[in-house]
Amino acid sequence: MSIAKPCLIVVPAGKVGHERLCRGVAERLQVDADVVVVARRSLADLLAPRRRLGDLMSQARQPERRLLLASGRRAVLVARAIAALPPPRPFVAALGASGVATRHFDFVWTSVHDRLKPAPNVLATLTTPHQLTAADLAVRGAAFAAAHAELPRPWIAVLIGGPNGAFRFGDAETAEIATALTTLANSHGGSLLVTASRRTGQANRRRLAERLAGAPVFFWDGGGDNPLAGMLGAADFLVVTCDSINMVSEAVSTGKPVYLWPLPGGSAKFDRFHEGLQRHGAVRWFDGGLDRWRYDPVDATLSVAEEIARRLGGDGRTAAAATA
Repeated sequence: MSIAKPCLIVVPAGKVGHERLCRGVAERLQVDADVVVVARRSLADLLAPRRRLGDLMSQARQPERRLLLASGRRAVLVARAIAALPPPRPFVAALGASGVATRHFDFVWTSVHDRLKPAPNVLATLTTPHQLTAADLAVRGAAFAAAHAELPRPWIAVLIGGPNGAFRFGDAETAEIATALTTLANSHGGSLLVTASRRTGQANRRRLAERLAGAPVFFWDGGGDNPLAGMLGAADFLVVTCDSINMVSEAVSTGKPVYLWPLPGGSAKFDRFHEGLQRHGAVRWFDGGLDRWRYDPVDATLSVAEEIARRLGGDGRTAAAATA
């Protein structure tokens, strides 16, 4: 699918996750993207961007801009102002619109667990969009498997998150997960493929590496290219800490068995997210064993891209845009 003309991506400064989300959708649409980073400003700046973001407004009104993707509160506020411009302007898609009325945009993506009010221009999915594709997983998985053929099977990919506003993750948690994973790998004669996020922290990362030394393990130390796609593509099973909606979303796009590792804490939003994927059959809570099961891969990125392409297939506008 392709919308032919390049799109504009607007994201807040320092929010890499928001940019990846938008890039994932742009890549599925097979369209080049230019990224504009919105620096931290006062609320007054964001509510009056026509005066203070004139260059961005000019870019948005260029004839070749058919689509604008925005994610992150500051970026979405800017996108709202662009959506209010008279023609010509791009089709404005807000990927997450927390705190901003959905009627201001041509299209809004949201997660089911966020419980955004349904509307004709809103699409809700179980998971979040990302940059992984089935083709990429296959190619990188094959390359990873060839490079690490000495590791015994089955391969258990482990995605480690870290503390956030809902969950705790410290020394006690690293000790518990390392012990359980070492026992798991050894009892099944398999290997661990481990990657840690930035939220894991250097101290926890170091503790994990030391404590997992008792099993065959590939532990990414953060240097060089990120091997995540290769690990997910090559793995037989996945274990993901429950604190990251993005990591779990990437994991269940593989269609492989995904075990959630529980952490202390939680929230109603995370409960809804986990329960939705359990009902889909994509995830189970880690219980110390390895079972194989099947489910339809959960691909929010494709769903979002297809819906945007469908809406742009007509005149590129929705009723929401016509009344903006």
